[in-house]
Amino acid sequence: MKHIHADLMKLYWEDAEKSETPWKNWECKLPNGEHWHPMVCSPSWDRQTLYRQKVKTIFIGDIEIPAPETIAPPDGSAYYFPRFTIEGYDWYRWNGSQLDEYILKSGLLHRNRENALKHSQAFLELTKRF
Repeated sequence: MKHIHADLMKLYWEDAEKSETPWKNWECKLPNGEHWHPMVCSPSWDRQTLYRQKVKTIFIGDIEIPAPETIAPPDGSAYYFPRFTIEGYDWYRWNGSQLDEYILKSGLLHRNRENALKHSQAFLELTKRF
């Protein structure tokens, strides 16, 4: 049987191949903890501790939001994008159409509605300043 964190260890190894400080891209949550904490050194891979890569983010003005996807989702997968409507986002199913590719290449594609909504809200907040 493999280690409980084996898949994450592989991802960490990939980060270590690219950086001398891979832990800066990782967070941990202690047993019974409520919050994720930034790593300050290499993980011990304790079985009771949870580990994850930090969510990649971008800034729109001075507002930090989760980064849009840069790789197309699998065919048939739902994806979300910011839209200036009451809902603040819209969604489609990926089929590789020109519109799908445009949304991806424009940096607007998110895998969940929450991130697309944050993207839309950040745009709107930025325009209020002008």
